[in-house]
Amino acid sequence: MDSVSQIVLGTAACHVLAGKQLGRKALILGAVLGAAPDLDVLINYGDAVSNHTNHRGFSHSIFVLTLLTPIIGFLLRRFAAFKEIAHKRLLMAIWLALVTHPILDSFTVYGTQLFWPLNRTPESWASIFIIDPLFTVPLLITGLWALFKKPYWVHLSVIGLLVSSSYLAWTLYAKTQVIYHMKRELARQGISYQGLKVTPGRYNTVNWRGVIMDRDVFYETRASVLQPNTQLNFNAYNHNKQWMKNLENNAAAQRIAWFTAGFYKITDRQKMIVISDLRMGSEGFSIFEFAVADANDLSKPFWPRYAPR
Repeated sequence: MDSVSQIVLGTAACHVLAGKQLGRKALILGAVLGAAPDLDVLINYGDAVSNHTNHRGFSHSIFVLTLLTPIIGFLLRRFAAFKEIAHKRLLMAIWLALVTHPILDSFTVYGTQLFWPLNRTPESWASIFIIDPLFTVPLLITGLWALFKKPYWVHLSVIGLLVSSSYLAWTLYAKTQVIYHMKRELARQGISYQGLKVTPGRYNTVNWRGVIMDRDVFYETRASVLQPNTQLNFNAYNHNKQWMKNLENNAAAQRIAWFTAGFYKITDRQKMIVISDLRMGSEGFSIFEFAVADANDLSKPFWPRYAPR
């Protein structure tokens, strides 16, 4: 999610547990911890593919964040301002402010390595867009109210969390309805498929996009929770995934295939082999595309980079 959402979520999580004892300090601490996991964007892993697929990696692991919690607690207890709260409660507040960040990120489509270093495909539950005011605004209102007016009223953050969490639950319900609609239409139209990825539209959970992978082609469609019985159009495009057989030793290509859970396409562009992440954007406008090989010599060493438009 966007930084504002992560900050207000961390603020509320920390405030609920430590607000009665720490007041504004709990709000400020939660804001800092809520934003902290995204500091991994400052790390340069050497090339575009590595930077793309290592973002939301170790810094978003619930294992790493759990190990960091007592270290942060120990450092904070060196200051008198944080000695007025029970140590266990402080640790729980720190932990909750940290881990709610990657958990929320997992609800987006990008991919969050929630269980790093386990070699799992990144979690990509894809029920909410990276920016969604209906999730953020309730936490922002209650957070600002607590910060400037009532720093010891923890029930303000409780209300904010309940409203935002209810909306998050709605996104999951809406997605299940859209998936049901798409699968029913695929069956009715006799379209076979091997994988289905459904993602929300920009800034809302009313309109949804579906990417359907089959052996030779992929389909793209749009659906709305407000029109559950309409006929859907499935537009077919070549994904050229069979080209991956010639890229078995190409680490960048294999990494993207893993990171996207197979939702990618391969094209030949300006004498370069380009891999596009199909989960974000739309056909003809993929947000993340990477040049990974020389089209004239697939065995030639190639520095992965963002593909030219």
